[in-house]
Amino acid sequence: GEMEDGELRCMYHGWKFGAEGACTDVPTDRALRGGGAARGCSASTRAVVEHEGLVWVWQGENVLTADPRRLPRMREGESTLPVDTVLDYNVDWCYIVENNLDSPHLFWLHDGSVPPVASLKFDQEHIGGMKLKAFRDAVGFGHLGETAGGKPKIVRFDPPNVVRHAGVSGFQEEFHIVPIAPGRTRVLLRQHLPKGPILTTLSGLPGFVPFLEGLVRLWNAHIGLEDY
Repeated sequence: GEMEDGELRCMYHGWKFGAEGACTDVPTDRALRGGGAARGCSASTRAVVEHEGLVWVWQGENVLTADPRRLPRMREGESTLPVDTVLDYNVDWCYIVENNLDSPHLFWLHDGSVPPVASLKFDQEHIGGMKLKAFRDAVGFGHLGETAGGKPKIVRFDPPNVVRHAGVSGFQEEFHIVPIAPGRTRVLLRQHLPKGPILTTLSGLPGFVPFLEGLVRLWNAHIGLEDY
């Protein structure tokens, strides 16, 4: 909807909601418009915070229990270029969680099929050099790894539906895995590309960022098709 004098007007029926979600106007029903009955149609409220370019909604009934300190944070001092990709799958969401937590399948299924994957030595030739160690903390769990090239990698699961990957190079990605229907899943993927001197310079050129975003999304679609 749209904001009008500090109140939110729904674009579908025109209902307006003010402080604490109170319904203040129902233009399509004169019996409700501006009366006490409208207040009985108030919307439920949730704790919401904008954090590092994403809007987070606390689904707990008690908004006072929402703790933004538990939200994952980028490492301090790092400058990145975020790229967002949407991927849809005709499978249950649990399969997508499992897939993104599973590092060993990279070496066999993808086998360096995409240049960025190959550059990390995720191929059958180097599978013997991979190391994994499980961990658990207050938010979730996952595994710390080391690629054949000696580069650390972390894969973590923040239940119920967020998987994160990060490496020493500064590249990070987060998979928000959303069930949208029985047997259907939408993945909201955000990838943080580290902005070194080269990327910083190139991103200032007209049209470069949309071009790079297109390439990254094609890469994600290719990997997604192989997984699918």
